[in-house]
Amino acid sequence: MSRQEFDLSDGFSFGAISVYPSRNMINNGKDDVHLEPKVMDVLCCLAEHNREVVSRSDLIDRIWQVEFGADESITRAISLLRKALQNGEGSGSLIETIPKRGYRLVADLAALPASADQQPGAKQQLTDPEQFPNPQNDDASDNLHDDHPDLQPEGQQSGATIQKTALVDGHRQTAGPQPSGSRLISSRRNMLIGAGVTSVMGGGLVAWATGLFGNGAGENSVVVLPFANLSGDPAQSYFSDGLTSEIRSQLSRNALLQIVGQTSSNNFRDHKADAKTIARQLGVSYLLDGNVQKSANQFKIAADLIDGRTGLSQWADSFERPIADIFAVQSEIATAVASALAVAISDSGKDSSKKEIGSTENLAAFDAFLRGQDLFELHIDEASERAALAKFDDAIAHDPEYAAARAARSRVLAVIANQYLAGSERIRVYDEAIDEAVKATEIAPEFAAGFNALGYALFYGRLDVKGARKPYDRAYALAKSNIDVFSRFAIYCARTGRFGEAYQAIDRAASLDPLNASVFRSKGIIKYAGGQYEEAIRSARQALKINPKRNSVNGDIGRAYLAMGELDKASEAFARESNDMITLPSQAIISIRTGDDATARQYLDRLIAEHGDNGLYQQAQIWAQWRDADKTFSTLKQALDARDSGLVYLLNDPLLDPVRKDPQFKALLLQLGFI
Repeated sequence: MSRQEFDLSDGFSFGAISVYPSRNMINNGKDDVHLEPKVMDVLCCLAEHNREVVSRSDLIDRIWQVEFGADESITRAISLLRKALQNGEGSGSLIETIPKRGYRLVADLAALPASADQQPGAKQQLTDPEQFPNPQNDDASDNLHDDHPDLQPEGQQSGATIQKTALVDGHRQTAGPQPSGSRLISSRRNMLIGAGVTSVMGGGLVAWATGLFGNGAGENSVVVLPFANLSGDPAQSYFSDGLTSEIRSQLSRNALLQIVGQTSSNNFRDHKADAKTIARQLGVSYLLDGNVQKSANQFKIAADLIDGRTGLSQWADSFERPIADIFAVQSEIATAVASALAVAISDSGKDSSKKEIGSTENLAAFDAFLRGQDLFELHIDEASERAALAKFDDAIAHDPEYAAARAARSRVLAVIANQYLAGSERIRVYDEAIDEAVKATEIAPEFAAGFNALGYALFYGRLDVKGARKPYDRAYALAKSNIDVFSRFAIYCARTGRFGEAYQAIDRAASLDPLNASVFRSKGIIKYAGGQYEEAIRSARQALKINPKRNSVNGDIGRAYLAMGELDKASEAFARESNDMITLPSQAIISIRTGDDATARQYLDRLIAEHGDNGLYQQAQIWAQWRDADKTFSTLKQALDARDSGLVYLLNDPLLDPVRKDPQFKALLLQLGFI
């Protein structure tokens, strides 16, 4: 039932558990456990809406009627309830966390009989305060069952971390190996952290987690869901999204964690699924969820690490700080998640007072960078790309040593050059992208994204095949869970004939970002380059299954069928493709193979008229199908002079097979550095 037909205040039960609201007490089938009044109110509210999701805001409105401090009080109350309900038979899982929505009690409720006032079992007091004096004010922490925690001094943490400490029969005990039959009730306590100083967040947290999690495959796999923007201003979404990305980036630097990629994570931005469903779909063990509120000078972050196998929270905390502490809090959250999973912290995370590799400590630079990232990820048109470029310029103006901003600026310059420019202007902008990436690598010699940007700009912008190898290899060696690095490295390896490394890298990307259509498109491109056309088609279809509107993928399928000689299927695929840089040369080639040279010429003329020098490589593909070596190589020479990035396909492009044995072809491969 969802709405109860009896008065919950008279008492109710579910399974072996009996609840006595008037006494602020439950019996979990073995012990009596006394609850704080607000904790009992939360349980009664969930019971009143049994099997329905109750949002955190509804709990605040009903029980706390205040905004400040209530969020962490809810987190604490849910944790205490789960521990109180646990009776060794899985009762703690009755309260489910529904990410970004709230909590749900799932139980078969019944009214207590009139005589149900017996109180069997050893008494336990479920409360924090007496055992943990506040370092600043011993009196302040003695009353944590007030409506909200006491205000903390500016710059200090207003949340709490889990300590496995409890009262059992009046004695304080700490988590660890316990005698058979001992009953521990977990509690939270406030742990104050000085401004700018990071905490390991749970010296007892590692001990608490050790032994709970096995060593099976994917045990330390985590998806960082997009943190919700609770600022009431949609324009602040860039901040919550950027913060999510930064936390994901810091976690990905820990080699012992497997972090799901951003694209797959973002698929659950507005999800209504529960934690277990999301974990199952992504093949992960844990979910990190949260929300962000930002004002002019303050921010508040709540984070919750959820076990995807049970739906239970494993760690939760909230932070309310001056905006200047944003960098420390990112590190604290990453450190706490790693600690909760009982994994060793990587060298980059041991001293989080140090600046993260490639990052900044300048707030204005950081804000501009996040705004630039938000614009760049839109990929709408040249105007949006140039707006992103302006934000990265702003970030660098505030902090010239901001390597991440320089790497991002290099990437957006390369996109602008590749998609919107031609001739000498494209060459100039590509060269600027290279220079910017070089600066990023000089500032941060262990920053994978900087080397990734440099490899890309050298390979596609300068056609420096050999020169691109070192930065691509360096980026891949530095990356832990960076999907962009894995994918670009894989494609570079395929283009240069290193297929074993290409397959390994793209498989890593696909395992960490299983809902990323671009990863599967890249996998199809790699299979196509390796001559595995049927597998290329399968990967491309997987990309379309994830995102039916993904551009260029139908063209990839058509080219695979074209290479297999199945012209009808190729034509059907090209008919579904909207990228005419793919369809025009491909339809020309189909016309050539079917003996319709006049139609082929029409497609060639359209390609020249609509794309000019940007389509020189595609023009050469058409001439090669006509087996006109002179036209093919003169056009390829023009493409080289124009730095047409299509030349990166040269080594293993089946559409150039008709002229592959010509000595000019080998000479061109040598000139570019493919062999």
